[in-house]
Amino acid sequence: MSQMTLQMPSSRHREAQPGAQPEAPRRPPAASSLLLAALILTAASFPHALAQSGWWEHEQQDEQEQQQYNFVLLHAPFPGVDQTLGFGVNDFGTVVGVYHDAAGPHGFVLDDGAYTPINVTLNGVVQQNTQAFGINQRRDIVGSYGPTGTLHGFVLEDGVFTTLDFPGANATQTEARGINDRRQIVGTYHDAAGSHGFLFEQEGREHQGGDEDSRQSEAKHSGQYTAIDVPFTGASNTTALGINDRGDIVGAYVSSDARIHGFVRRHGEFQTLDVPFRGVVETQAYGINNRREIVGTGFLLDHKTFTPLANLNPSAANAVATGINDRGEIVGITLGSPEVGFQLIPQ
Repeated sequence: MSQMTLQMPSSRHREAQPGAQPEAPRRPPAASSLLLAALILTAASFPHALAQSGWWEHEQQDEQEQQQYNFVLLHAPFPGVDQTLGFGVNDFGTVVGVYHDAAGPHGFVLDDGAYTPINVTLNGVVQQNTQAFGINQRRDIVGSYGPTGTLHGFVLEDGVFTTLDFPGANATQTEARGINDRRQIVGTYHDAAGSHGFLFEQEGREHQGGDEDSRQSEAKHSGQYTAIDVPFTGASNTTALGINDRGDIVGAYVSSDARIHGFVRRHGEFQTLDVPFRGVVETQAYGINNRREIVGTGFLLDHKTFTPLANLNPSAANAVATGINDRGEIVGITLGSPEVGFQLIPQ
């Protein structure tokens, strides 16, 4: 049986050639094997009610006029940058993501209009292909680094980078995707069977003291990794992409008919999320906030109602929302050529 790998829009992995000029912008191949590279969204321009009964029923709000959002493009202002993608946002409006130049992908933090690069550094050595995917209120940041096919997760806390690798000889690579204020981390690891989600609940560092480089190379978190696999019959290739402070987790999986579905996991129970827009056959959930608003492939799910991103702002048509904070601010990626990061900010 052939495996299906979930892909997501992400930065390019390529080696820098001496004296090479940056390539002209183009749509990049996926750097991480997590989610589908693109979905053609042909949604009608109106919200749809969630067909399934579920956990939002007791929180349903009265219908209100659709709020409008400002659309702001992301662009890291560093020399040679040909692409900037947004992945996570905290309640202070601080955005993390990935920018690309001739040397490859780099993480960034956007705070109050200022971009700061993030490059995983261990023992004084800058690692390849840093990508920043999630940030919490403490400004802890998670992501991945390393050569294509051998990625490692990382968490950046208090200026210290720590590598995260799902334990076991069969795990080939790990990517950290989301972190909440309890410092619970979700992500995805890969083995011969495909992809699996995970939850890492940390208890603290085992090593403290010493100079910064030694802390970066020796820092280890004590805690527990828990694999997350959607338990439905025939389900495979689970990815965990977002977590809120309640411990609710969102992501995606492949069903037995080879279709991609979103999911939300609450108190250990799983519920499938399928966007009801006309023409859309696959759904992926990327982010969830503490109000249990969920964003993903072309949608905002707010109290049982799916709304196309294009309804929030027409510039967000044919886009993926990758993160949402408690103020309703959304970050995402337009699925054009090249892909472009953006923010949707409520007016």
